[in-house]
Amino acid sequence: MPFNCFTFSEYAPELRSTFQSQSLRQGLSIDLKCAAFGSPLPQVRWFFYSKLLSDQSYQNRYRISDYVDSNGVIVSYLNITNITRENGGLYSCEAISRIDSVKHSAKIHVYGSPYVHHMDNVTIVSSQKLYIDCPISGHPIDSIIWRKGNFFLDLTLINIFSFLAVQHFDNLIYLFILINDAKMMKKFQSQEE
Repeated sequence: MPFNCFTFSEYAPELRSTFQSQSLRQGLSIDLKCAAFGSPLPQVRWFFYSKLLSDQSYQNRYRISDYVDSNGVIVSYLNITNITRENGGLYSCEAISRIDSVKHSAKIHVYGSPYVHHMDNVTIVSSQKLYIDCPISGHPIDSIIWRKGNFFLDLTLINIFSFLAVQHFDNLIYLFILINDAKMMKKFQSQEE
């Protein structure tokens, strides 16, 4: 009796379908969908800004479900019912396996007054770059003001800017502001806090 030899190739996850940015009124429901395939079959994880949504603190606000279809594609849904302005922001789905990962992100805007979500404290070593995402909700938002202590960045923005890079040398702190592809730099004297 002859033997048959089978080989299984492994390849990185790929996203087959993703959700798009949307603007919604409060009280509605939304289903965000990500479908992915790969070998081995990837796991799909959901994030709100950079926070993993399977954490205990989010279980009463979101429902996550998934299934594998007949083509071997994992289809995952994030359901938000009775959406409020606090649910607005940057959502991401990530398909991850032991080979690699791939991520998709889009903003869900919810009409309402501005709201800044909790930001965790961040500690870095001096001279390292730091990127901070401003976790905001509400729509529309005309401007964002960044502040360190009593120092305000002198910027009024029509659109949201998301990242701030900080480098510390001796007693000076340099702030590198990234807005679209334009770069601005602001230097000020550091004070011990």
